[in-house]
Amino acid sequence: HRAMSKDPRIRHLHMGFSPGTQVPSVTELWTRLRNSFHRLPRVVQVILGLQVASYLLILLAGTTDFGIRLTGIVALTPTLFFKGWVWQGFTYGFFHLRQDLFPFLVDIALVWSLGGLFAGRWRSTHFLFFYLVSGLVGAVLHSALAIPFPNQFAHPVLGASGPVYALLVAYRLVFGEQLVPLFGGTPF
Repeated sequence: HRAMSKDPRIRHLHMGFSPGTQVPSVTELWTRLRNSFHRLPRVVQVILGLQVASYLLILLAGTTDFGIRLTGIVALTPTLFFKGWVWQGFTYGFFHLRQDLFPFLVDIALVWSLGGLFAGRWRSTHFLFFYLVSGLVGAVLHSALAIPFPNQFAHPVLGASGPVYALLVAYRLVFGEQLVPLFGGTPF
């Protein structure tokens, strides 16, 4: 394994670049990322902006009284969801726990990549409807599973898992075995 990692062709492939090409600088990568964001349909830019803003809000609120109350209101809690707190079926998908940086980044990357792909093919209103309904379906399924399996599913949930899984399923149905283009370019 060590001998393979010294081979520059293998290192470049692991980094998502072709053999023989120069590894881009941080500035160049930032420019590519920024340009990729500006090419996204507006609806995906807004969804990503809401997710980043809500993550920062939870991060800044922390464990203060406001942060705890905010999390209790926006997190999907199955018992409250079935008692009429239906907005949680939409809000949980835009918020993440402050300590869940990696799941947040994965959700952002997949919404960016797959959301940009599908929103570009569908009308923005259709994509927004798909995104919101898939989050709601995920909330209903999670809450329904809390009835027979309370130890596994009755806890509050945050994160864009419902819409992200729906995007992955849609990608698989439409594109089959093709690699997922991360940020509109490098396969994932």
